[in-house]
Amino acid sequence: MRPINREELLSSKEYWMVKMQSDLIHEMESFMEANGMNRSQLADYLGYSRGYITQLMSGSFDSKISKIVELSLAIGLKPELHFSPLPAPAAEPNVSAPAALAWS
Repeated sequence: MRPINREELLSSKEYWMVKMQSDLIHEMESFMEANGMNRSQLADYLGYSRGYITQLMSGSFDSKISKIVELSLAIGLKPELHFSPLPAPAAEPNVSAPAALAWS
């Protein structure tokens, strides 16, 4: 695996997809904890199958924006999407990308 620098990482679509998925999973976990729910109860609350919720919570999903909006609203959060410029390249050491983000 070739090391990538911060600029390359922040420019990769994979990084941002994983970050958005992780943020959504974190919010879903917080919602379950605050409401004393397990995954089965969350599935019932949202109207989805337990299998879908398991897939969602494991991060093995690629949802459309409409699904992310729907899930956010269902747990009482307003979905927000912000765009900002990527940071200027800096003299930072190279880091190894997680396996899911590595490319040849």
